[in-house]
Amino acid sequence: MAVTATIQSPTDIGGAEYGDFVDSEDDLDVTEYTEWPYEYEFYPIRIGEVINQTYQIDHKLGHGGFSTVWMAHDLKRRRDVALKITARNSGEYEYKMLEEIKCTVKDTSHLVTSIASFILRGKDSDHRVLVFPLRGPSLNPLYGLKGITMAARMSAARQLLEGLANLHEAGLVHRDINGGNVMWGMAPLENLDRAAKYKLLGRPLKMKVPDNPWKQGEVVKPIEIPDELRTEKFYLGDFALAMKPGSPVTQPAASQLRSKFRL
Repeated sequence: MAVTATIQSPTDIGGAEYGDFVDSEDDLDVTEYTEWPYEYEFYPIRIGEVINQTYQIDHKLGHGGFSTVWMAHDLKRRRDVALKITARNSGEYEYKMLEEIKCTVKDTSHLVTSIASFILRGKDSDHRVLVFPLRGPSLNPLYGLKGITMAARMSAARQLLEGLANLHEAGLVHRDINGGNVMWGMAPLENLDRAAKYKLLGRPLKMKVPDNPWKQGEVVKPIEIPDELRTEKFYLGDFALAMKPGSPVTQPAASQLRSKFRL
């Protein structure tokens, strides 16, 4: 059963700081790396908001054609998570596929599967929210393998193949294998307060979403994970195109999440 979540704004929470707004002349520092802020088609989010009375938004992880992804802190379980907020009813296929994976794949230790899900009610449509464990940056070929040893590369390949073998054993195919969908592990930051996290990860650089009267929102430059926070574990994520062989192809024709983080 779908649960419609609530939003608590930063002004309701207290006096903590939630990043820095850019000057108009510095807008390109943000918009070059974020979703287009004009005629905004995503669910508007602000750093510091609490979603579903549980997840406080700490930072931005990435975005794509059909979603934005945020670093959040689970206030009830005291853990950091990633929230993938899909646009205009676009997340239902991925949600069902993730449920299929959790029910049929025997070993998901190298797969990034959701740990919760709920619905945000938008202005004129629903937005599926998928909650994931927080992982590190993707193995993007431009920088993901920079400086790592051959042994680490071989370990990444082995872990990826193990994840794929477990997926195939359950009769499922990923259909979008690329470096952007393979993620590093990341050292936990749960014991740090927001100020300490920002010291490691950088403060959110952001601008307000213009021309959006129904709810305030921000576009935020994605986070930068320092190399020292990466672990030697690797995970396969983003199952928006996964399917059973022989099923009709009705989902989007290409993966759309453009950032260092893929879920």
